[in-house]
Amino acid sequence: EVVKQSMLLALIPGITMAIGGLYPVLANRLPGKQVTYALQHLAAGILLCAIAQELVPTLTAATTVNELASILVGFTLGVIIMVGLKEALGQAEEVDEPEEGEGVSLLDAEAAAAQGNNAQSPPAHSRRSTDDLMRRTPSIKEAGSARKKQSYVWVSQQKSEPFPWTFATCVYIDSAMDGLLIGLTLVTGQSAGLFMAIALCVEMGFLGLTFSSSCGGQPFWTKIAANATGPIILMLGALVGGLIANALAVNHAALVGCTSFGTAALLYMVCEELLVAAHESGDEHVWWVDLQVYLGFMFSLILQKAFELSALP
Repeated sequence: EVVKQSMLLALIPGITMAIGGLYPVLANRLPGKQVTYALQHLAAGILLCAIAQELVPTLTAATTVNELASILVGFTLGVIIMVGLKEALGQAEEVDEPEEGEGVSLLDAEAAAAQGNNAQSPPAHSRRSTDDLMRRTPSIKEAGSARKKQSYVWVSQQKSEPFPWTFATCVYIDSAMDGLLIGLTLVTGQSAGLFMAIALCVEMGFLGLTFSSSCGGQPFWTKIAANATGPIILMLGALVGGLIANALAVNHAALVGCTSFGTAALLYMVCEELLVAAHESGDEHVWWVDLQVYLGFMFSLILQKAFELSALP
């Protein structure tokens, strides 16, 4: 019964995440640069509030030696895994990226072809007999062929952007943790799980849209698969949470360890992925974009308090 309820409740944030992630892909329309940066800041603020409200209280309530050891081990593992993934996947992306200056632009190809035509053209004061024009005709054709060939080479040398594996890993871990939290909150009551699922709708919807924007340079089916994986992992996390809810409720040290690991992973996503990606282009800070972090945090806080007040008798 707990597993069934957990899966049903996970459908709520799962659907919003799928809509936020798949809509830009299917509509073939991505947000503008400033809007993308604003969404990344907004998702960062929402995630920070979720960490403070849902994860940190479990860690601060730990008192026994086993629970404190679980906090240390879980958080350390989370940091090591996320930093290790960043280093390993970052090196792989550097190998896949073309070297600077590799490839020829269409403008360069046309300029080169034009120079070839000028070099092959006789001086203006020379005679242009019919035979000369006939002899030059193959050269003109060759120049046009070279221009087409150079354009084809430029297109073929273009590569899709490296897949954001580190960010994807953070998103998938967040999806698993949110699904797990839905299952675990059902131990305290069905209403708590319902409020948790509704609160996660906002977070997962914006996170799906942000992740979809980061996958904008990928092939179509890669974007579909990447954005559909998050909701699937969310559902699997809810399934696991429902299955082990009673077991983790009894073994509080294991629950604290899992929560500590998720806290480290989410902090890494906020500090090293969302906010870094929003400023990596070197553009100047825009006040309304930076403001979204605080708006996201306050909106999530007010939403959680509204749910708590509505649950009171």
